[in-house]
Amino acid sequence: MAILLLEMLGPKIDSWKVNIIATDIDIKALNRAEEGAFTLKQVEGIQPALLKNYFVQENNSFSVKPEVRQLVTFKVHNLAGDPPYQDLDLVICRNVIIYFISTLQSRMLTGFHEGLKKGGFLLLGKAEVLIGEMRRMFECLDIKAKLYRKIAECGM
Repeated sequence: MAILLLEMLGPKIDSWKVNIIATDIDIKALNRAEEGAFTLKQVEGIQPALLKNYFVQENNSFSVKPEVRQLVTFKVHNLAGDPPYQDLDLVICRNVIIYFISTLQSRMLTGFHEGLKKGGFLLLGKAEVLIGEMRRMFECLDIKAKLYRKIAECGM
């Protein structure tokens, strides 16, 4: 996400308030992600121009450049129990909620709705769908991409 924003905004990114919050319940996974170090195999699908612009190669490993890292904050967060973050423009939750029972899925999606700003966006994984009342909380913008927009007043 940070690289995508840097690509789209270029030097104008400094005039935007960008803070990407990357969360997981697993502290070890967060620590690995925060290191920003990848093997040659892990980056093989990344376009060479993006590798050149946003990574530093050291032998057979690649490290994320500081201008990418400074946009991301890593935090431990339990989607099933912790209160949702607030005032968000976009929530990306891909291939996570499918592993939970429907009551937890509803709780998580309600939390995303509460945390998003009016008109904020929700991006889900390919296998994920909005269930029950959740379909009244979000407007589908692109079913194939699983992109939704928060409906401010959903009558719940």
